[in-house]
Amino acid sequence: MILLDLFLTGLVVSVACAVPGLWLMLRGMSMLSDALTHSVLLGIVLTFLIVSDIDSPFMIVGAVASGVGTALFVERLQRQNISADAAIGLVFAGMFSLAIILITVYAGDTHLDLDAVLLGEIIFSPFDRIVLGGVDIGPRAMIMNGVALFLSVTFMVVFWKELVFTTFDATSATLVGFAPTVLTTGLVILSSFTVVTAFDAVGAILVVAFMTTAPASAYLLTYRLRRMVMLTVLLAVSASIIGIWVAMLLDVSVSGTMAAVAGLQFVIIWLFAPTRGVIARLIERRGLRTEVLLLAQLMHIVSHKRTHQQFVVDGQLVRELQARGWIDEAQQLTSIGVRTLQQAGMLTTTAE
Repeated sequence: MILLDLFLTGLVVSVACAVPGLWLMLRGMSMLSDALTHSVLLGIVLTFLIVSDIDSPFMIVGAVASGVGTALFVERLQRQNISADAAIGLVFAGMFSLAIILITVYAGDTHLDLDAVLLGEIIFSPFDRIVLGGVDIGPRAMIMNGVALFLSVTFMVVFWKELVFTTFDATSATLVGFAPTVLTTGLVILSSFTVVTAFDAVGAILVVAFMTTAPASAYLLTYRLRRMVMLTVLLAVSASIIGIWVAMLLDVSVSGTMAAVAGLQFVIIWLFAPTRGVIARLIERRGLRTEVLLLAQLMHIVSHKRTHQQFVVDGQLVRELQARGWIDEAQQLTSIGVRTLQQAGMLTTTAE
């Protein structure tokens, strides 16, 4: 039972982080996830200092408020001509540093310590359970992250068209009456809530891995948005299951292994993706260079044939041109060769 709870918790946490992470990536805000995982800590600490109860529901409210404040502050700095990455670095570094000082001074005797916040360990999550009316509902991390996942999916389904429009053409969306800022704020609120609920399970650092690697891997595999969403979920699920299994086999950190598997997935996809992968791009570039060389050689033959000048051509290139049907045995331009040159913009009239 504990093992099943562990797998389910890992699955829910990874998918809950990946879904909003995909939209942050598509909006060019991936690093905001890193800022959120660090800056919401300030909201948690400040709320704890006010309510003095680590289990208070106001902890989530404070963390979400801190996340929204981070996003608004970053946006404000960008309006003052500060680059996005610089603004994010300034905001989250300052807020995180302040949170560390407050924890060290005022919360050193609670379990709200840096190791718990930064690293976390999902293997303990099955033992922290929610009990209502004497009934065991399940692990707290699984339930809370399940709520975060449900809210993220609901938000994505209800506002799908608006999200797509404002993500890929924010200017036009604003002109026709959409409110990109409102949707961005909603997305940040959901992301902040997800970050907070994932703290106890995997820690702040590994939340960043779950919010970025699966979306980035899916982005390399497809150009279609709906398919990208499905691939993001599948990659997050597979990284979670494989990561937990490998961690148990090697007796190492479960959270760290899950993130490592997700990173390994990305490296493999980055190398071997059919269209955007490194190897595919190298093959494409090599093919493009060959194509340009053959077109240049074909035009060379055409121009010299017309002027009846003597010329020398490479035998291998001639064979390549003949194999493609661009010239005949007498090195005369064929109809296929004419169309090829016309499509390449190298010939405007039919060659004689």
